[in-house]
Amino acid sequence: MVATYQSARHLYVTSAGTSIALAFLLWPPLKPVARTGVRRLAAAAGLLAYFTLTLFKACEPWQAVGRVSHQMASGLKATLGVIPKGATVVLDIPTHNDDRVHGWLWSFPFILEEPFVPRNLYRDYQFIEQPWLLAAAFKWWEVKGPLIQSLVSDPSADRTLHVIYWDEGARALYTKKKIMLGAEIQTALEGVLARPLAEVKTLRAEEAQQAVVALAQ
Repeated sequence: MVATYQSARHLYVTSAGTSIALAFLLWPPLKPVARTGVRRLAAAAGLLAYFTLTLFKACEPWQAVGRVSHQMASGLKATLGVIPKGATVVLDIPTHNDDRVHGWLWSFPFILEEPFVPRNLYRDYQFIEQPWLLAAAFKWWEVKGPLIQSLVSDPSADRTLHVIYWDEGARALYTKKKIMLGAEIQTALEGVLARPLAEVKTLRAEEAQQAVVALAQ
């Protein structure tokens, strides 16, 4: 089996046969042959020690991500608890292509639905999240476009945005409230997209990311 992408996790099972064969080659024979048996045992012990150390090293970043994920999960639930239901919430939370930390890749809306929370929190708010947080990342505009169009439909209307963002220094989630005119939202989005919203039919993930950042700043 050939993996043509960065992660080789699909090779784990297919490498089982090779691993078992290697183990038999290294294991000392039942009828001990002094020199050969010692060499095999030393090789087996060396490999076991090496892979034990590398396993711990490989797990370290995942443990760090797990701690950050736990902090984000508890912080998000607590933050949403003080935001009025039905409000527009902009999520500036780091995702897999963020240099700060690895976040919840393709985790929305599931992370705010049962069984991860006692009740469905996702439908209580109008979320504008970064594209890589959304399960439908490659259809971000198709999913979020109607909400954004509603925000800019009346240029003179005040729109309240509740921005939830991750502070890397404090390792915590914070929230801030922004009040913008519909016209200001449109100007901010068209500035990063370099075209009128009326002409937008779809957005690349990178463009959607810029749009969220523009709303969050």
